[in-house]
Amino acid sequence: MKKLIYVSVTIILITFLGFSYLQYFVTDSNVSASGFWNKVGEGNLKAVKEEGKWKLYSVGTYYVNMLGIEGKQFNLLSQGVHEIDNENFSNFPPKKIPSQTVNIEMGIGKNQTIIKAGDEVYDVTNNQVVKTKNRDLIVSDNQLENLWLIDRVSGKAKPFLDNTGFVEAKNIVESFGNLGEYNGNLVWGYKPFITEDGENIIFHSNRDSIKNKNFSTSIYVVNKDGKNPKLILDAEKYNQGIRVIGVANNIVVAYLSNNDSIITYNLADSNEKEIKYQGHPVALSPNGSYLLFRKVIDDVVQREFYLLNMVDGTEEKIGMPDNYFYNGVGAWSPDGSKYAFYMNSLLDNDPTKGYRTNVEIGIVDINSKQIISYNKPSETSNLYTLGSISWLDNNQVLAYTDDNTTWSLLIE
Repeated sequence: MKKLIYVSVTIILITFLGFSYLQYFVTDSNVSASGFWNKVGEGNLKAVKEEGKWKLYSVGTYYVNMLGIEGKQFNLLSQGVHEIDNENFSNFPPKKIPSQTVNIEMGIGKNQTIIKAGDEVYDVTNNQVVKTKNRDLIVSDNQLENLWLIDRVSGKAKPFLDNTGFVEAKNIVESFGNLGEYNGNLVWGYKPFITEDGENIIFHSNRDSIKNKNFSTSIYVVNKDGKNPKLILDAEKYNQGIRVIGVANNIVVAYLSNNDSIITYNLADSNEKEIKYQGHPVALSPNGSYLLFRKVIDDVVQREFYLLNMVDGTEEKIGMPDNYFYNGVGAWSPDGSKYAFYMNSLLDNDPTKGYRTNVEIGIVDINSKQIISYNKPSETSNLYTLGSISWLDNNQVLAYTDDNTTWSLLIE
């Protein structure tokens, strides 16, 4: 697909769902699209829908000398929580909700930063975090020794997984070091996922394989109360680590660490299936029908996107515009028809900054099998490739700039 040529048109102002948007056209001989940018607010804002309303809350991000137009660095966690009426967006700009940043202690050397706003809690780390049906948080600790449940009302944390057998497993790991053998880490609970019905939590652990000096993580399922853990995908069976990509329709989708297979596990009937491919996963669509991935050739992850059909195992090339690449941050639209991501350029970057500055928003359209590119708002410095990205609906995506502002892109 050819790189798109951009023509900015800043004299057209429209209103949609209460937002005012400036229009920017994107055209070339093969693709025609238009996007409308609107400034949403200060900070690196992420959207989540709760009780019929959209909440926008500040999340942290990695940055290196993030200067923007004003030439200053930013306190990324100071902006708090905002609320938008979901029915008609009539209270735009968003209403700010009283909130505070809280550092939660989870034992010696373990902590988690959250935003507490009334009886709600929000994670600010951009890590894999589960929000339960009760809107409590389940997070990993930084020593991988348990999952923790953060109560949304009290803001306090307690261990989520049963610790029976933990001390014995820890002693086994320490004995390896005493014998001068490979000294790896015990992973009791890490990187949780939740089923759509909220009844089960999926997590990573090497609690069983550690007994055989195998430190690779397997996949477990546990009840919503943290009880009755069950091994469902065994690292020892495949002789390598297994990592979850996502959960959809009660099916756990994971990949092997050598990038040669996708493994699915049906929680309803315990059916396990292996799909052979040579790739590195990007994201599983919300309904589990497609896996967006990049091929791996001679142990090198390629630039182009591909779609893997999770039903019949067929692959279809999506591509990637010339001189652009994906850098690990993206999100599916709620209906799974589009995937938005920061698209980094290999060319024309500002050498005075420690990050790529020629960044665009790429939208993978599942129906047309194309990537449509959108340039940054003209009023900003640069889209920031390590900021958050999320959707307000199937046509509005939130993106972050290095001026410490979040913008909404309304696409066709």
